[in-house]
Amino acid sequence: TTVFDGTLAGDDVSGTFTEGETTGAFHLVRAAPPAPISKREVSFANGDVKLAGEMVLPEGPGRHPTIVFLHGSGGEGRWASRYLARKFAQQGFVALVYDKRGVGQSTGEWKQAGLEELAADAVAGVRFLQTQPEVDPTSIGVYGHSQGGTLAPLVAVGEPTLAFIIASAASGLDPAETEIYSVENSIGLPELTDVERADAQRFVREIVEVAYHGRDRADLDAMAKEFGDRAWYFKPPPPDDSYWSISRKIAAFRPLDQWRQVRVPVLLVFGSHDERVPPVRSADAIVAALKSASNTKVTLKMFPNAAHTLKIVPQIPPNGWSKSVPDYAGTLVNWARAQD
Repeated sequence: TTVFDGTLAGDDVSGTFTEGETTGAFHLVRAAPPAPISKREVSFANGDVKLAGEMVLPEGPGRHPTIVFLHGSGGEGRWASRYLARKFAQQGFVALVYDKRGVGQSTGEWKQAGLEELAADAVAGVRFLQTQPEVDPTSIGVYGHSQGGTLAPLVAVGEPTLAFIIASAASGLDPAETEIYSVENSIGLPELTDVERADAQRFVREIVEVAYHGRDRADLDAMAKEFGDRAWYFKPPPPDDSYWSISRKIAAFRPLDQWRQVRVPVLLVFGSHDERVPPVRSADAIVAALKSASNTKVTLKMFPNAAHTLKIVPQIPPNGWSKSVPDYAGTLVNWARAQD
């Protein structure tokens, strides 16, 4: 869907591209090739659930520091973390990426799992890696973004030998409170008039009450009829949608209770304009929880003008290609290397 029109001159290639009505320019320069890496298909089990994935391996003999990539919400496969896995492997790490239960070649069903089950899958991955000849079993850490970052401390609690945690866009609030923040932002609550904002807040909070606290749907269905013609309105998921069952499964999770049990070095990464997870409130709460348990080995990186997925906002031009924060991968890798 994208057309590139350029000229190759020695080690440079430059030109223009078009994608629909969007146009832009590109300029690429050949650099030194990255360190060679390889991969190996692997599988491991958590009880009756078989997790399938791959180890991304650096060049060179011996045992290496290692990182396990946790999943975000939804049906995420190993593909989601391959880019970062390669970046780590090029710097001497073994990286494990795997299909979430019920995705790709993994068995089980993520729609029926709570955060505890998903964390236990990752713990099984850590214990599998401890048996692999390329892995230094004393230097295995985890990286998680969004839901993966939120459940990362559960992995550390389940596997005390973990060496470090990188948690990106991790919520430090209870799940229901995070959901209210996320949904309100998704419907543009801050831009609404006072009257519209009050109605929208009532609607969002009723959805969360039904989803997370099991309230009867009668009031929600009545609100759907009342607000159906509002610009901000969206139709709630049908009663049999997995949104409701998943929300109930994670409702009792208290992230700060888990962070207070973490003793290993932690890198917390946030975008200051995160629209899904309250960045400052989450960062402050997690740091306070760690320090309350005498864990001062915490580093906080707040990227300015960055959204939940660490893309720069506002996007310029508005219909152009989004840009990630500068050297996100390098920030993670350099911090992890310092822990080895």
